[in-house]
Amino acid sequence: MTDPPRASVRIARSAASTNPLRPRPPVSCPERAFDTNLLERLAWAAVAFGTWDIFYYAWLWAFIGWPSSLGTWDLLFLIPVPWTGPVWAPVAISLALAGFGLAAAASVPVSSTSMLAWWMTSETSRTREARSSQ
Repeated sequence: MTDPPRASVRIARSAASTNPLRPRPPVSCPERAFDTNLLERLAWAAVAFGTWDIFYYAWLWAFIGWPSSLGTWDLLFLIPVPWTGPVWAPVAISLALAGFGLAAAASVPVSSTSMLAWWMTSETSRTREARSSQ
């Protein structure tokens, strides 16, 4: 039987993994996901997945103290054959994936329908709202 702290981490990890990573539009604009071009959507998906994978190991370490170091070996894939490797390998690949995703997103021309333009606009309006409420 699994001890309660590990069981709760496993349940939380399973719950987080059931929701696939994908760029999400704001609730008020469901058409936003279809307005952006394919390269931008793929770029932000790469950033999201790379970030998720890095924080997967960070939260495991925070909750259960594993991995003890980046050199600790992990079972990376089970299907079609078991594939093991040190934790630093998927972390390095995820850093590269997120970096290339950010570079690709930055190379996309910013238009009014761009996810980056939406984010910048919403950040600016949130900053204005915060200043006006003070």
